[in-house]
Amino acid sequence: MRTIIFFDQSASVGGGQIVLLSLIEAAHGIFDRVIVAAPLGGAFEQRVRERFGDTITLVPIKEVRLTIGRKTLADVPRFISYNLSLLRYWRLVRKANLVYVNGGRVILGAMLLSVLCRRSCLYHLHVDHSQLEKLLFLLAARLPWTAGILANSEFNLKKFQAACPSLAEDPCLFSVENALDRRYANLRFVDRFTTPRQSLRVLVAGTLTPEKGQDMAVELARRLPAIEMYLVGSIYPSAEVWVAGLRNAAPVNVIFHGAVTDMPALIDRLGIHVNLVPSRYEEAFGLVSIEGMASSCITLVSGRGALPDIAAKTGAIVCEHIDAMTAELDRLVAMPADQLTLLARSQFEATMIAYAPDRYIEEVSLIMRAAMASA
Repeated sequence: MRTIIFFDQSASVGGGQIVLLSLIEAAHGIFDRVIVAAPLGGAFEQRVRERFGDTITLVPIKEVRLTIGRKTLADVPRFISYNLSLLRYWRLVRKANLVYVNGGRVILGAMLLSVLCRRSCLYHLHVDHSQLEKLLFLLAARLPWTAGILANSEFNLKKFQAACPSLAEDPCLFSVENALDRRYANLRFVDRFTTPRQSLRVLVAGTLTPEKGQDMAVELARRLPAIEMYLVGSIYPSAEVWVAGLRNAAPVNVIFHGAVTDMPALIDRLGIHVNLVPSRYEEAFGLVSIEGMASSCITLVSGRGALPDIAAKTGAIVCEHIDAMTAELDRLVAMPADQLTLLARSQFEATMIAYAPDRYIEEVSLIMRAAMASA
C-alpha cells in the first residue's frame, strides 16, 4: 500500500495549511493511504474533514509556541524538545513511502525520522525563514533521503539560494508557485460596485500581528473617514497586548472580525470592495492577495517580498508606503463605478489564469511521483 505522511505545525488555518489542502488532493491521485500528522482541534482539522472526510488518516501531534517575530534563546530548547517528541511517530514513518514536511517548526524531527527510517522526504518552504532556520533546510538538503525542497515562489527560492549559495545549482531545490485553493475554481466575477453604496469597504485579512501591518490599516481608516476598514483574522499568540492597543486606538470606521474559514462568503456578506495587503513582512508569496482578486475585489499590496511579482501577473496595485496607500484609496473612492468594475474584472481574470488550482495540483503531483520513483 503506497503511503504518504504529511507533518504540519498548526491547528489554525494560514497560508501553509491552505496549500496543504491542495497537496493532500494531489496525494490522493498517487497514494493509497494519506496520513496527516498535525495539531488537531482547530480550524485546520475542520477544513480537512469537510473536504476529505474519512479518506485520510488524521494523527494528532502537539503544537509548539515560539516567540512572535525574531526568535529568542528561550525558543531553542523549546524547539529542540518539541522536535524530539516527534520521534514517537517512527512506526508511522517506517510504513510510509514518502514523508512531506509542511512546516519549518517540524523540520528537525522529520529529518531525524527520515534518517532513522530511511524514508524519502520532501520539504516545503512557505516563508522567508531566519538564517538559523535556513541552515536546517540546508542540512536537510544534504541528507541522502531528501527528494526535494520546494519553495512557494521564485522570490523565496532566490532568498534561500542567497543564504545557502552552495545549493544554487542543486537539483533538489526548486520552486512551485502557490495557486488558489480548489474552492475558488468555480467562482464567477461579481460586480461589487454598480449597486448603490454609502462607503468603500476595505478588507485586511490575516493573522493580527505587527508584521502584517494592521496598524497601517487603522491609520488609513483615520486618514480616510469615508471608508470602512474590516480587520479579519485571529490574534497571533503573544500579540494580544499589541492588538488590544490597536483596538483602543482605532477610529469608529474600523471593524474587527475574528478568523473565518470561507473568505469569499465573508466578502459577499460584508459587501467588501477592496482587498488590502499592507504587510511590512517579506511575504514569501501572499496568498490572501490572489484570494481577494479571485473574490472580485480590487486588490492593493505593499511592495514587500513576492507581492510585486504577483502584481505583475494580475494587475494588483502596488503601494510602497502608507502615503501611497492613502492616495490610492482616495482615488478609488472618487472613481466612477464602471471604472472600478473594469479594474476588478481585469484583476479577477488575470488571477484565474495565472493561479488556477489545476496547474498547482499537476506540478506537485509530478514532484511526488518523482520522489516515489527515486525512493
